[in-house]
Amino acid sequence: MREQTVAIQPRRRIFRRSRPSGKGLRSAFLFFLLVAMGAGGVDVAAGWVGPMHSEIIQLSARPGAVAVVDGDTLRLQDQVVRLAGLRAPSRGDTCKAIGKPALGNLSAGGSDCADAAAASLSRLLADQTVQCNLLGEDPMGRATARCTAGNLELNRAVVESGWARAESGEYAAAENDARASHRGLWATTY
Repeated sequence: MREQTVAIQPRRRIFRRSRPSGKGLRSAFLFFLLVAMGAGGVDVAAGWVGPMHSEIIQLSARPGAVAVVDGDTLRLQDQVVRLAGLRAPSRGDTCKAIGKPALGNLSAGGSDCADAAAASLSRLLADQTVQCNLLGEDPMGRATARCTAGNLELNRAVVESGWARAESGEYAAAENDARASHRGLWATTY
């Protein structure tokens, strides 16, 4: 009988025991940092991850840098802003004054309602600094905002003057008051 010699090799380790590195500690630190941010420390991380969506973007312009585009739209420097929550007449809409020979710059024969609405908005600005808080965009891609001129909230004031319809419930009472008092559009055949 023949003897066979087999060489036995030492067992190989498939999984090596690693030396402690900083990776585990860094991962744990980042995990706890993220947990802490979720518990109210979000402001700390705002600079790391970029601007937060809840930030309010404000525009401000001095009187010389504000232009009235139409009855519900302003241009502050180079930014076009639509007043949110209301709809003023479009260019070409005709209004005829009811029961009065003339209403502002409207004649009894009929005039462009949009011009009258823009003139009303211009009077509300009264050479004051305008500040707008951007809220989003309208379907045409224009920025929508809630704006003030001095202490006057322009959005509400335009509806109260009667030269715009309320698009939201927020200004419905102001529109109803303008209708009842026959101001602006509500004193016309618009």
